[in-house]
Amino acid sequence: VTVDGNVDMDVYGNGVTVTGDNSTVTLKKGGSITVPTGTKYGDYALAAYDGTINMNVEATANAVKIDGDIFALKGATVNLGLATNDSYLNGIIDNGGTANLTLKNGATWTNLANNTRYGQDNEDYGNGEQSKVTLLTGGDSLAQAGTIIQTANSKPLEIVKLSGAVHVKYYHDASDPTSILGGYVEIAKATQGSNICLITNGGFDTANEEL
Repeated sequence: VTVDGNVDMDVYGNGVTVTGDNSTVTLKKGGSITVPTGTKYGDYALAAYDGTINMNVEATANAVKIDGDIFALKGATVNLGLATNDSYLNGIIDNGGTANLTLKNGATWTNLANNTRYGQDNEDYGNGEQSKVTLLTGGDSLAQAGTIIQTANSKPLEIVKLSGAVHVKYYHDASDPTSILGGYVEIAKATQGSNICLITNGGFDTANEEL
């Protein structure tokens, strides 16, 4: 299935799902996808159980607004491009297969789960309800980077490979400014020249490291 234009989805359940062998859904541009929050069930904005979901994979100037978690089962793939300053993902990337994300030009990703799962959700084997990105592609420079936001309730984030520049924003305890809140970000490998800039909600840089 290929959608040439923007999508506008407000769904009770999953937004886009692939479950068939070699099935592919491609959303060529952007738009918005919203699914329920605060539930004890795996409602996902993008859910790949078997097959591939592509959304704005060319990372062109299409606004992509996703309110909901992303899920990929082993053997399945999600490719997502957030490439404008009004593009965002509010949710985790629970990835047991392949999940590739482009995050640049001021786009934001708030790494915070929208829902929890109950025990009978035994088909949803991802990364233990924690985010894992197979390939994170940032901007060409820090000026063109996107931002990952780790809130006080964000769990750790695993990045298998980083290419390009990205900001990671943490919050700190207002009563104890030296106490940084939110789970760690672990990068297994980075291409030469990649950059990560760590900041807090106080606005000051804590580290700016070229990898």
